[in-house]
Amino acid sequence: MGERALSTRDGRVARGRQSREAILQAILDLIGQGVLLPTAEQVAKRAGVQPRTVFRHFRDMPSLHAEVVARVRRQVAPLLRPIDPSLPLQARVRELVATACRIYGRVEAYQRAGQAAGLHFAFVKEQQARGRHQLRHFLLSAFPELDDLPEARADALELATSFSAWDGLRSGQGLTRDQAHAAMEETAAALIERW
Repeated sequence: MGERALSTRDGRVARGRQSREAILQAILDLIGQGVLLPTAEQVAKRAGVQPRTVFRHFRDMPSLHAEVVARVRRQVAPLLRPIDPSLPLQARVRELVATACRIYGRVEAYQRAGQAAGLHFAFVKEQQARGRHQLRHFLLSAFPELDDLPEARADALELATSFSAWDGLRSGQGLTRDQAHAAMEETAAALIERW
């Protein structure tokens, strides 16, 4: 292959990568602005490409949503730091709620979109179940006391610190992030007083 052919091929590869990234950024932007289930046409328009280009890079809309889920997970992974189980109980509750609120504040638009997409895409539904499982594991590692308590206590703490609780406070009650954080901490602290 000649130098000119290699240069042309490299240029196509680079443009392909740029188009793929523009498509991903477009769907992230649309979801961030409250469009829960962007269409291929909306994504293409935002990315400045043709709709068929979306499907050149992604097999279908579920595969595009799967990439969004993977990207958001990578962004929030550093925020999920283990909580030292030897800390006093109240300190662990504060750290648990602070961690949850940091994550939920960063991903709330994407989480709402995920809930809407979960109604349509099996992969997204599976990822939501995986996220709930990870939250439960996180709770059990931070609060070993839960092993000796009725399972309903772990269920209650999981619900009190879940995205559903956060979204209820933010969307349902119209609280600011700081107010939602305070309400979630109050609820979780009240639960552990019964331990």
